[in-house]
Amino acid sequence: MAKIKIQPAAIVSKADFISSVNRVAMLERETQLAEARYNMLDQKLKARREKFLASREAEKKSLLAACAAFAADNPSMLDPGRRSAETEQARYGFRMGNPTVAAQKGFTLKSALEALRQKSKAIQKRFLSFPDPKLNKDAIRDSMPPKLLNELGLHIIQTDSFFIEPKGDHE
Repeated sequence: MAKIKIQPAAIVSKADFISSVNRVAMLERETQLAEARYNMLDQKLKARREKFLASREAEKKSLLAACAAFAADNPSMLDPGRRSAETEQARYGFRMGNPTVAAQKGFTLKSALEALRQKSKAIQKRFLSFPDPKLNKDAIRDSMPPKLLNELGLHIIQTDSFFIEPKGDHE
């Protein structure tokens, strides 16, 4: 295929030159104005989008909490022997959350940290993270003996979370 080369318009007089300069300036101004308009429209659209998404998220959060409370009070909403069920558009139910370390009533994580600092170096090494000593919650959760957990005023909690997931188009 042959390449087509575009030749610039020939300027043959001072009037053509001035006309061309003015046309380039006008085109540049139109380009700047169009870009400014599109930027303004883009900002307005982004603001609308954020407002729309925030309202949907708030409604979704409210309905999810209401559905979770209803499902917790009415186990018949879940399939027998399971912790979930389906509708024509969604799957819903309860899932176990990840286990986490928490302070028992009357204790704080800070008090547990201080008590753990009074233990042997081996215990400190195993259940504290350094250089700035903090509770190593993963190690505590995975391998701290129940007696030591209780002594420090800690316990492992695992909570249920309610979920609703839309079904895919192919289902």
